[in-house]
Amino acid sequence: MWSNKRKDILVVARDYKDFLFLYLVILILATMFESVGLGLLMPISQSIQGIETDHVLTMYAEWGFGVVGLEFSLINLIVLFTIAMLVKYALVALSMRFARVLSARIACDMREKIFRTLMELPLSFFYRKKVGDLLAVQFTSANNCGFVFEHVMLITNAVFFCVLYFILNLMVSFSLSVLVLGLTSISWIFLLPWFREAHKKGAKESQGVENISSYLHDVFSGIKTVQVFGNLEHHIENYTMRASEYRRVSVRIMDNRIVASFFYEPLIFLMMVFCLVVSVKFLEIPFFTLTVFLAIFLQVLPKLKLIGNYWLIVSEFAPHLARVREYAEGKNLECLPKGTASVGSLKKEVRFENVSYAYPGAQDEALSGINASIEKDATTALVGSSGSGKTTFVDLFLRLHDPAQGVIYVDDVDLRGVSASQWRSRIGVVEQDPYLFNDSVYNNIRYGNLTAGKAQVQKAAEIAFAHEFICRLPEGYRTIIGNRGFKLSGGQKQRLALARALVRSPRVLVLDEATSSLDSGFERLIQEAVRNLRGRLTILIVAHRLSTIRDADKILVLEDGRIVEEGDHLALMRTESRYRKFVELQS
Repeated sequence: MWSNKRKDILVVARDYKDFLFLYLVILILATMFESVGLGLLMPISQSIQGIETDHVLTMYAEWGFGVVGLEFSLINLIVLFTIAMLVKYALVALSMRFARVLSARIACDMREKIFRTLMELPLSFFYRKKVGDLLAVQFTSANNCGFVFEHVMLITNAVFFCVLYFILNLMVSFSLSVLVLGLTSISWIFLLPWFREAHKKGAKESQGVENISSYLHDVFSGIKTVQVFGNLEHHIENYTMRASEYRRVSVRIMDNRIVASFFYEPLIFLMMVFCLVVSVKFLEIPFFTLTVFLAIFLQVLPKLKLIGNYWLIVSEFAPHLARVREYAEGKNLECLPKGTASVGSLKKEVRFENVSYAYPGAQDEALSGINASIEKDATTALVGSSGSGKTTFVDLFLRLHDPAQGVIYVDDVDLRGVSASQWRSRIGVVEQDPYLFNDSVYNNIRYGNLTAGKAQVQKAAEIAFAHEFICRLPEGYRTIIGNRGFKLSGGQKQRLALARALVRSPRVLVLDEATSSLDSGFERLIQEAVRNLRGRLTILIVAHRLSTIRDADKILVLEDGRIVEEGDHLALMRTESRYRKFVELQS
């Protein structure tokens, strides 16, 4: 447990070594002023009691006063003691500020790294993961990762001062210091089981946060379905069960902290009593020496308690750190290889050669042995029943996945060696249920090309037959269309999505079931817009409605992940083909 935790901390700490070095400098300065202040307690105590001895701390104080040319007097001792302690308090406050700043910085950086990693993962990853889990990692776990480092820095602070106090006490009384060190070490052995338990409970807490976040996301995303089916109480019960489990884990974590804290304090108290008895009865330590020793030792107690409490917190939050590293660094995640090759305008074709693909965890292949070509400036259509592999074909074409077997070539260049973002920048996509943002019409179209100006946006809308209805909206292109465009009809959303695809000035246009949910009037508008683009763009159409694809240059018929027929509409209709049966069923 400790080795993994230490490794996670050290790996992340390397990225902030300059910041940590500055923190250590401040900490060293703080301990130096603390050592000066507490070191003066011995000569102050001797001066107050009128005792003259050649104690090592008093000798150092006299030497220091002589170096700076000050009179060695009680008033000067008290003034210097006060100044040293005030400076120490200021430096400690500054170090705590540094710890909090680093905590926030690490949390922010981790969120950015996690987000960047997630953006580059294949689509299959998101099919398997709950969005709520990812949100929990992005926010809660990243925050707790920052807290881990904040508390590690505070532990370092406490350890520095404890070492200083021990050195000072060694100078005050060697024998009593050795006795205290031995007893302190024994007391820490009793705390180890609570640290281990804290780590286990922290892992359960992390899982509990993800469970609650995932459930909330699922319910709120499908709130219409929940209300329509009247299952409110069912979901309330399920949420209550998850929240109650998280509450129980949180209470157990706090119980663990309380037990560890209250176990430690009586142990320290008994240790102090034992030290007093031993020092008076057996070691015969002078009263003024014992007074200074206890004054310094009393500074140790709160630091030791802080170390114990903070280490419990580090143990609880450590699972979050491991989780964050997994996502921030892409560990054990199936990231797409980052291709470096660049492709210009499509010159010949996109060619599938013996391409197969199976989704992770699935028993059967979604596509098997696909051989097909999508020629430049031609219109290619994909036809097939649900589950035949059409969506997977398109996803591979867009490089949202990479083939498990076979190769996809873009003008004889392996698509796996091409930058995914650079390849997709050549493509405009219109989906069956396009995602529109809760923003203006203008910004939703411009999302396809963030550098587009007003003229480009309007031209794309005109080509998509969207400009007319946009002008009738209350604020025209500045109209806010609501979450997922709920203020628009299905046909309006599809035309807006087509405009968004066209504003990219794409070389390839993909229509993925773009008209399947539209009535015949809106479908004709989309068909006319696409017909006007034929011969100017490479078009890939996926459609259930065969009226959309009659004019396609090539039709690929998929069945059970394989291409079973290929040809244009007339050629396929002249035979007893599956395609002909599809057409007859829709006639």
